[in-house]
Amino acid sequence: MLFEQTIKKIKMVKLFIVLLSLALIFKVGYIQIIDRKTIYDKALESWQRSFPVQANRGKIYDCSGNILATDLTTASRSPIPSCRSYLPPCSSEKSLSSNQLLTT
Repeated sequence: MLFEQTIKKIKMVKLFIVLLSLALIFKVGYIQIIDRKTIYDKALESWQRSFPVQANRGKIYDCSGNILATDLTTASRSPIPSCRSYLPPCSSEKSLSSNQLLTT
């Protein structure tokens, strides 16, 4: 009696695992075959992000009337960390000192 109940429970667990595996295979197949356009659009949206340009805030002067700071509209690039594998390795990149960064 106990042996038959154990066999029955094992069969139920096997059936559950098979059904779960089939459901996962169906879901992955649906995403890759049928819903590929939606996933492609989401990927493009993730890669092609745009950021709003902030308004010019003016110039900052010292007490003598010399300009200390000014806002400039510039183009910038910001890396997406998950895409680092597509860039050249870091060992070939040169590191710049703070003075070199300020002059470039």
